[in-house]
Amino acid sequence: MTISKQWLQFIMLWCLSISLASCDFSPPSNEELIAKYTSNPKGYERLAEMIKKDFSELANSSQGCLTIGQDQIREFWYSSVANDWSSTPTHEYKKTLSEVLSKVGLSSQRYEKYLELFRQTGSERITLCSNDIPSSGVHVLIFRSGTTMGGWGAEINKRDDGGIPDNTSSRCCDTKNFKIRDGWYLSVSSES
Repeated sequence: MTISKQWLQFIMLWCLSISLASCDFSPPSNEELIAKYTSNPKGYERLAEMIKKDFSELANSSQGCLTIGQDQIREFWYSSVANDWSSTPTHEYKKTLSEVLSKVGLSSQRYEKYLELFRQTGSERITLCSNDIPSSGVHVLIFRSGTTMGGWGAEINKRDDGGIPDNTSSRCCDTKNFKIRDGWYLSVSSES
């Protein structure tokens, strides 16, 4: 069975039109992103309290940060393709979730509390960095889209000193920060 040239052209044009249609993306507005916080500020406060408590026990001292999320627990990343966790980019050393939790010292009940708060707040990952590094404070990932070669992301952040970092702009990236309240702010980043 052979496909005629016309059918092949039709299929190629159809695939191209589907690809182009999927590129039409409008990120949420700042107001929509801030509403994630304002609709459940207690959830964000609870996440911040949890990560601060766990930081002293679980943080990898060489990195100065602790991350717990749906796709990352400390240095371990989840791959939905491989359906496993690994601390290496190529996933040579595969681990189950229970092995990862055991390795980092986080109970499955505590991790479930994080996951429940992520669902309640519309977030997916939280990071706490110590005060002696520039990105100190609590960072709650609430939105991301794209790839590392061009993408867009938003976090609800809290700094204990109440400060909000200056907006930054470089050849590759722009970050804008918007005050929410009492040390909490929205940080929107884009890569080009």
